[in-house]
Amino acid sequence: MTAASATKTEAVINTTTTYDAAVLMKMTEALLAKAGQSPSPEDLAKAPPMKMADEARYVFDRKLGLMREARVERRIEAGTVRRFDHWDIRLLKAPKR
Repeated sequence: MTAASATKTEAVINTTTTYDAAVLMKMTEALLAKAGQSPSPEDLAKAPPMKMADEARYVFDRKLGLMREARVERRIEAGTVRRFDHWDIRLLKAPKR
């Protein structure tokens, strides 16, 4: 996490999160088990290694005391399969207090 900038009105933070491949595999196994599937250890060993990482930017509005903007980009790879997800979340109207 890095503080990209900070002023009297806002603070901007950038983060990068890299997920552990072994933990991703354990989560996959747990999800398959909940779905009623139980692949053999041999089949699990054949699964391609997974990579997942998030890069995010958060803007905190100091006047409102709220996160005004969040932008997250997630990259996932499993063998030759690649996926890119992107979220933009913005506070459109300040809450009435």
